Amino acid sequence: MFEIRYDTLEDWITWLRERGLGNKSIANQLAAFRSFYTWFRRGRELEFPAIEWPTVKLPPRKRRPAMDLGDRANVIAAIPNSDQGIYIAMKMGIRPAEARAARIGNYNFASGELEIIEALKGSGSGAARGPTKIGEAGIYPVSIELRDWIAEQVPTERRFKADAQLFPNPRTGNPYSSQRLGEIWAAACKKAEVPYIPPYRSTKHSSFTALREAGVPRDEIQALARHLDPRTTDIYDVSDDQRRRRAMGKLAKIERTTVRQQQERVAQLRKPPDSLKSRGREWRPGRESNPRPPA
Repeated sequence: MFEIRYDTLEDWITWLRERGLGNKSIANQLAAFRSFYTWFRRGRELEFPAIEWPTVKLPPRKRRPAMDLGDRANVIAAIPNSDQGIYIAMKMGIRPAEARAARIGNYNFASGELEIIEALKGSGSGAARGPTKIGEAGIYPVSIELRDWIAEQVPTERRFKADAQLFPNPRTGNPYSSQRLGEIWAAACKKAEVPYIPPYRSTKHSSFTALREAGVPRDEIQALARHLDPRTTDIYDVSDDQRRRRAMGKLAKIERTTVRQQQERVAQLRKPPDSLKSRGREWRPGRESNPRPPA
C-alpha cells in the first residue's frame, strides 16, 4: 500500500490494457480499488496521505432509439391479454430478468406493491434464480393498469400459491424465455404496424426517456431504475435522429399555424364593417370606411 502512487497506478492501467480489458472495465476496476483505498486510509491519513488518481477516458454513451409511448400502447394492445402483464411490468422500469422471476408471493394484493428480490440468470425458461443485477431488492408501487391485469389474471384460489409465477407463460405455466418475449413483441409490432424496437428499449428504456423529456430530475429516475451509477441514467434520452424528426414535426406545425393565422387576418380585413352593412352601402377592400367630405 505504501507504493501506491500516480505512476504505479498508470502502470497498472497499462498492464490491464495489455491483457485485453476495455476502458470501461478498467475504469470500473480503478473505481473499485479507489473505494477500497479510501476505506483503508480511514484513521491512517498521516501514514497514507491522499494521492492523485489517473482517469480513464470513456467514450460517450450511445443514445439508443426509444419507442413513442402512443406506439407502445398500440403494441401492447395487440398482445394477447394473458401475455400483457409482463410487458406492463417492464414499462414500469422492472428489468426483464426480474419480471420473469417475479412470484405471486412478491406481490402485496392489499397495498399494490411488488417487491423485486431476484432475477433469472439465463435466457431460458428454466434458468437458475439469483440476486438482482445490483444485488439489492426494490419495491415498486404497481400502476393501476397492472393492478387490474393481476386482479383479472390471478384468481383468488391461485393467490395462496406464493411460489407460483406472477407472470407465467400461459402456455406452459413456467417463466417466459427471453426468446419468447421477443417473439411476442415482434409479432405485436407487426400487427400494430409500428416499427420494431426490442422489448427492453420499448418498455423500460422508453419510459425513462419520456421521464427525462418531461423534466423529471435524474436522481429520481435513477432511483426508479435502480442504477448504482448515475451516468447510466444518461442513456435514457432520445437519439439525435429522433430529435431531428420531432423538431421537423414541430416546425411543420408552427408553419401551419402561422399560415392559418395569416389567412384569418386577411379574411378579417376583407370583412365589410358593420356600419356599412347596416346602411346597405357597397364596400370594397381598400375603400376607406370614413371617406373625406367633398371640398
